[in-house]
Amino acid sequence: MNHSDLHHRASALFVQLRQLPQEQRAGALAQAAGDDAALREEVESLLAYDVLDAFHDGAPSLMPRELPLQIGPYRIISLIGHGGSGQVFLAEQLEPIRRRVAIKIVPQAAVSSEIAARFEVERRALECADHPNIARVLDAGRTSDGVPYLVMDYVEGATITEYCQQHRLDVIERIGLMLEVADAVQHVHQLGVVHRDLKPANILVTEVDGRPTPRVIDFGIAKPMTNSFAGDSPPTSGLPLGTPAYMAPEQTGLQPVDTRADIYALGAVLY
Repeated sequence: MNHSDLHHRASALFVQLRQLPQEQRAGALAQAAGDDAALREEVESLLAYDVLDAFHDGAPSLMPRELPLQIGPYRIISLIGHGGSGQVFLAEQLEPIRRRVAIKIVPQAAVSSEIAARFEVERRALECADHPNIARVLDAGRTSDGVPYLVMDYVEGATITEYCQQHRLDVIERIGLMLEVADAVQHVHQLGVVHRDLKPANILVTEVDGRPTPRVIDFGIAKPMTNSFAGDSPPTSGLPLGTPAYMAPEQTGLQPVDTRADIYALGAVLY
């Protein structure tokens, strides 16, 4: 297996395994990797540096054990995503207009000033963004328990890599999608925001009038640049934030991060 194949397989397997509970990962990795020691070591390394999970291992479990029936005035339909920066639900707004929306909640923000500050950055970043390739924020509020939530466009689609594979897009078509993504990223950079977690799972492709349209989502660990928002960048736990397979070297090494980290991530996605 050449280095390119190893990177591709390790990244895909890492994304799958990080969704599993810690106690199930070793067995799943052994089964998936088989006798491929290089693949196993690469995935083990990625999991070891998956610091979002490391942070949550030491944090209180605040995720609801049962699906909530309602958040604010929105009726919850299903859980559609969860990870280091919260949970995302598919919900239905009944009035004044009827539509489906995505609602993101971050239970840890109720007890952690760092995560609360980060959630506030995400809210303000999405409020400022006005671009067809970025999911819009529609509403915001707090649950009866004081947990903040964001209401956003519901983007129904596959990740950009899945979409390209499913529709067998050629190189020129894939580059065309990435140009739209790059334009969206440039838009938030001009607003003074670094996304810091650009990866296929955060770039969904939906079809609008029969045309594939990528949407950048999840600004959960976005960083405001100097003077972009009132106040300083949210404090961090002293650990790098992001997804290891797509992080720029300075991001993994706790060096100052600017817009170039997003450009690196875009290159990794395109590759």
